[in-house]
Amino acid sequence: MATRTDRIEATALAGAPFGAELSVPLGHALSDADGKELRRLLAVHQLLLVRGGMAADQHLSLIRSFGRVLKEGPRRRLHAPRPPGMTEMLYLSNVREDGVNGNDELLFHHEFAYLSTPVQGLSLYAEEIAAGVPTTRFASGLGGYQKLNEADQQRVRALQALFVANYSFTDRNRDLSSDPAWPRAVHPVAFPHPITGEWTLFVNPTQTDRILGLPEEESEALLTRLFDAVYAPDNIYEHAWTEGDLVVWDNRSLAHARRHNDTGAARTLRRIVFGEKSPWEEWPNSVPDPFVGTIETN
Repeated sequence: MATRTDRIEATALAGAPFGAELSVPLGHALSDADGKELRRLLAVHQLLLVRGGMAADQHLSLIRSFGRVLKEGPRRRLHAPRPPGMTEMLYLSNVREDGVNGNDELLFHHEFAYLSTPVQGLSLYAEEIAAGVPTTRFASGLGGYQKLNEADQQRVRALQALFVANYSFTDRNRDLSSDPAWPRAVHPVAFPHPITGEWTLFVNPTQTDRILGLPEEESEALLTRLFDAVYAPDNIYEHAWTEGDLVVWDNRSLAHARRHNDTGAARTLRRIVFGEKSPWEEWPNSVPDPFVGTIETN
C-alpha cells in the first residue's frame, strides 16, 4: 500500500511488521507542507528507508524537514564539559579515524532515553558497507503495546519507569550499580504518540532499571512481559545494509540494536539525529570526574 503527496511517496516494506520505502525529491527544496507530510509518514510507519544514494548535504537537508538537527560530540570523557568539535554528522565506523562504535554490539535501546528529552529520531546513511556487516534491528513499542492484553494495556498507561545511562551496551544498566553522577530520567512506560495518538511502550533491556512504585519482584515480572511483547520476533524489522541506504526512524516508538561485527568488515554509517534538545544541552557540565577513559556518545 502506498501513500503519496505530489512529490512524496511511501510504500510499506514487504514482509516487515512496520516501515516504508520513501521516494522523495532530493534535488529540490522541500516545502513546509512536505516537511509536515514527512513527519506524519515517519509517525505512521515508524521507519522510513530511502535507497539510491545521496550526498551529505542532501542527507542534512532532508533530516531538517523532520525537526531540529542536533549537534553531537564524537567522544567525551565521562563527566567532562561539553565536548569540542560539536558536529551535525557523526560517523559510526570501524575504518574512519573519527569513527565511533565501529564493531561494538549494541543491545536494544532508545537513544538518550536516560535524559529527560530523548531525541525524537535518528538517521543512518550507509557510506561504506562490506560483505558480512551485521544488520541493524528495530523493535516497535507500538506493536508491543498491541500485543498486551487489555488489563496490562490499561495498567501500563499509569506507570513510569526509571532509565539509567547505558555506559554498558551489552548488559542491563542498573541504578544501584551505576555512578550516582551518571544521567537518569523518568519516562512513562506507555504514552500516546504526539502525532498519531497511538499508544506505544517505551521500555528497553539496556536502560530501563525498574518501574517506579512497584515492589522489585512485581516490577521485574511486568518488565519481562513487556520485553517479551516488544522484542517478539514478529515485532522486529532487521535491516540488511546496502551502500546508499538511508534509514530514518522514530526514537519514540522504536528501539534499535546491532550484533557485534565479528568479521571486522568495513562499515561506515553517517548519523544525523533530530529533536527538541541536544544531549549536551541537558548533560551536566561540571561534576566530579573519578572516571579515567573515554566513552561513546550513545
